[in-house]
Amino acid sequence: MENDEAYEMEQEVTVSVIPTDASAKAYNHRSAACPAKARTCTTKRNVISLDGLLPQSDYCVTVTDAAGKETVHEFRTKPESVLLDIRRFGAVGDGVHDDTAAIQAAILACPPQGTVQIPPGIWRCTPIFLKSEMTLWLEEGATILGETDRAKIPTLPGMTRTTDEEGEYNLTSWEGHPLDTYASLIT
Repeated sequence: MENDEAYEMEQEVTVSVIPTDASAKAYNHRSAACPAKARTCTTKRNVISLDGLLPQSDYCVTVTDAAGKETVHEFRTKPESVLLDIRRFGAVGDGVHDDTAAIQAAILACPPQGTVQIPPGIWRCTPIFLKSEMTLWLEEGATILGETDRAKIPTLPGMTRTTDEEGEYNLTSWEGHPLDTYASLIT
């Protein structure tokens, strides 16, 4: 069975997303390509992504099955303290230039509940390290192209001593064993 089949239902459903507060209807600082307006799609997939939603805004999602039965869910998106575009930090996005330092600088500068935006382009980089309480937003058309030269990829230690030197901390593992490993592209 192909992976896509695991997410398919027997019958199509229609999914509608409607902004229900004035801020979501009137204001979209993210992208003109993702206006905050009602959107509808028909699919057989039981896992879909809702994109282009604005922070701290109310939405209503309605799922209608083939028999016309509706299921409604209302929710509010989380607040966002700031939106940081990696281009403002020097990222180029041409697939040739190494954008690691610019992307990592945006991540490190991002305050709690902030978003680091990766716009459309090919962003070549070595592993980047995320932190808690932030969102990494890859826009449609954004590709993170990983460096293939292993000499440029950091190695993470499998075990490290705790600061009190009384124990060890398992940082990484390979097949369940605390072994040194290369950092993943997004760590």
